[in-house]
Amino acid sequence: MTIPRVARVHGAGGLGNGALVFDGRFRVAFVLFGGMLALQSSPTLDAVKITYLVGTVLCLVGALVTVWRARRTPEVRLGVPWIAVSAALAVLIAMSFLVARANLTSTMDWTRDVAAYGLFAAVPVLALDVQSSASRKLLIGLLVVAGILGGVSWAFEWLSRRNIAELPLTHLVFPSGQLPSMLYLFAMATALTARRGGAAWAALGGVILGLFLLTGTRSSLLLLIGPLAIAVLLGRPGMRSSLLTFLSHGVVAVAVVLAFQLALALPTVLEPGGAPGEPSGSKPPATSGPGVLPDRLGSLGALLNSQAIDPSMKERVAQYQAAWALFVSSPIVGVGPGHPIVWTNVSGRQRTGFTADTPLVMPAKFGVVGMLVFLGAAVAYGSTVRTAWQRDPRSVITLTLVGYAVLTIVGLPLGFPVEDKGASLALILLLALAFAERRQPQLPAATQTLSVGVVERQRTS
Repeated sequence: MTIPRVARVHGAGGLGNGALVFDGRFRVAFVLFGGMLALQSSPTLDAVKITYLVGTVLCLVGALVTVWRARRTPEVRLGVPWIAVSAALAVLIAMSFLVARANLTSTMDWTRDVAAYGLFAAVPVLALDVQSSASRKLLIGLLVVAGILGGVSWAFEWLSRRNIAELPLTHLVFPSGQLPSMLYLFAMATALTARRGGAAWAALGGVILGLFLLTGTRSSLLLLIGPLAIAVLLGRPGMRSSLLTFLSHGVVAVAVVLAFQLALALPTVLEPGGAPGEPSGSKPPATSGPGVLPDRLGSLGALLNSQAIDPSMKERVAQYQAAWALFVSSPIVGVGPGHPIVWTNVSGRQRTGFTADTPLVMPAKFGVVGMLVFLGAAVAYGSTVRTAWQRDPRSVITLTLVGYAVLTIVGLPLGFPVEDKGASLALILLLALAFAERRQPQLPAATQTLSVGVVERQRTS
């Protein structure tokens, strides 16, 4: 009699019969969707976040048991570089508590700020755990649901923050741009390579891009670099098909933006007594109107011509200077998480926060020691990309891994990605898909070349 896979992992040896229900699928669902709900509850470390933190620790313990028992499998061996990074980061986090206390940082502030790095340390273990029990379809389904929820919530957050639209909710879940960005890259990689269903994935990519663009966030245009890198990897044989995919997803993105602009303008046009060009009453407008988005995107030309006149650029420079000053004050171990970063905004007012829009926040908190640990994380990611590339350079997972790496590098000047907890949540799913692909049967090199040629002819014919 063959023992079910989950039963072999969780059998009576340690966690008990009740643990059979709480396998890797449950754990990753709790960490992913529990985090998306709990992390948007309030800016402080409240009871909801503490409950989520405790639950995540319990999930991590269960995941560690699973990974340890499967330590001799090829999938876990593939994740050894990541496990080493997790161990090093755990030591760094423990050391940072002593550094933070030496700089008079409260335990509560340290816990709140270091949580993002703790979640990143748990990423490889949770990814290895869920890939052993979840199917590829389930992992993709989790990415689609989480990416759409994250994208809508991110759009809500920025539309409300910029007074572009008055919405009943400021966000649905934790407003992170990382999860929708990962979904966008996966959707475009699938659309660019799929024989069937590519149009649906291109449309999904267009919707995600449209959600980013309608907020007027200029850095959203960087998203296009990811699929461009994917198209370059696919090469000239599929250039025509790639061009059509880009065009179709761009049409969908523009349609999303135009529909939103129309929805903003309609209430003013249809309001009784509100003729065009006339004030519709004494009541002040509830939103900044549809002109905000064109103004934001139209300011790109001025930004490129003269950085000095752009307020957001001035404030970003101030944040760079503040983080650099903290790093210089303690270059080896940093000042520790939870230490306030203080800068002066364009209005001349002093701002204080635990993070800032600069990658220097990480060395400011962890010093050169932290830089070495995250250099190891970059090496581990490169190892994962290399393994996926050697297996199949044109697979959706390989292309998504490369696209995400390119997008992370290009977006690094805007902030350190690990500071956004959504990056860790997205990386759990991406690494799980990469590790799970190791279980799929590999075709001989000649067969791969033949199948790629057939696919390209079918797509271009």
